[in-house]
Amino acid sequence: NLASEFIKSGLVFTQESEAEGITRWQATGNGLATDPKIPLVVLVNNGSASASEIVSAALKERGRATVIGQHTYGKNTVQLWSRLENGGGVRITISRWFTPDHHSVAPDGVQPDVEVTVPDGTPPERDLYLERAITFIQQRALGGTPQASPQPSGSGESSRLVPALSPTSYDVSGLAIAPV
Repeated sequence: NLASEFIKSGLVFTQESEAEGITRWQATGNGLATDPKIPLVVLVNNGSASASEIVSAALKERGRATVIGQHTYGKNTVQLWSRLENGGGVRITISRWFTPDHHSVAPDGVQPDVEVTVPDGTPPERDLYLERAITFIQQRALGGTPQASPQPSGSGESSRLVPALSPTSYDVSGLAIAPV
């Protein structure tokens, strides 16, 4: 349902299990922000798992959103939790899910379109993911093509961005040390 707020029609994900076979989950067609002219970003990090991976993968593969942050956790399983008599518990995998293009996110996660690195010493009140997303949306709204910071030639890596919305630099303790 959440993905359907942004995707008008088509496949959101596929769930495959031994007991139930293949289930294809389609967009419901009644979302509030399905117009592709509405810019959309999804913020993810290494803790984004399960349902958040389904939504971010669907929005990315359907061309509806730009994924910003770090790769997600990489979990494409559906599990049941059962409590044991000794107070412990066990999780049993009952099915696996796949993106609209039938990719598994395990074990590498959903890869961001724009990677954001959070340097050591960044104060906890700074949200570099959000800052980069705002910059991205602003650039797109102004008709420009959002640009990533250039990488050294031959790096072969996706762009690593450290947003520069704040005119302050930080030392490792998180204290502001100099205007930029």
